[in-house]
Amino acid sequence: MFVYSLPRPFSLLALVMAALALSAALLPASTVGTLYSEEGPVESLAVLVWLVLAALLLWWRRPPLLSIAWAVVAAVLALREAGLPPALFPSGKRLLTVAYYLDPSVAFGNRMLGGVLVLASLACLGYGIGATGWRMWRRRAWREPLIGVMLVAAGALLLGQLFEALPGWLESISSQPAPQLVAGICLALEEGLELLCPSMLAYAVWRGKGMSLG
Repeated sequence: MFVYSLPRPFSLLALVMAALALSAALLPASTVGTLYSEEGPVESLAVLVWLVLAALLLWWRRPPLLSIAWAVVAAVLALREAGLPPALFPSGKRLLTVAYYLDPSVAFGNRMLGGVLVLASLACLGYGIGATGWRMWRRRAWREPLIGVMLVAAGALLLGQLFEALPGWLESISSQPAPQLVAGICLALEEGLELLCPSMLAYAVWRGKGMSLG
């Protein structure tokens, strides 16, 4: 299986990206919009897989604190995909701006809740990256097949964010909206890669359930 060879996760990533781009190019625009929309089946499945990953990490718990930190990150990413409750947070991206916490029109309780959520998420993410990076460096773990799968999965998530921003960048350069085909391909790649990331991570955690990162 691909998990035992480092080059193969990259091949899987390339294959999935090609399939996503082809699906957006060949399917009707309405179907692409429905399939890859913010409330479509691909995004809904991504939410479920992030939650499965969080559950696997809590069950694995080796080492406990690091696994819990990554489980919190996975749960937050599931919440991000599902969408924050609009009654509390009309715009999730505003939570990352100082202006949100200084805005008197926003209820103080909502600002406090948003601040706690953001700080806890950043703390878990920072600890997770730092502790995992140190363990990988100490053990030269990037050579291990399962770690290779995890690194490719993280790369898939970053690529998804780039494709999300690409239509906006093209519009800012040309002063015209991105062509429908380009926008559709970017949307398919964004949502598909955001599903591929937790899927690969969940697979790696499941296969490595007897392995400790410590």
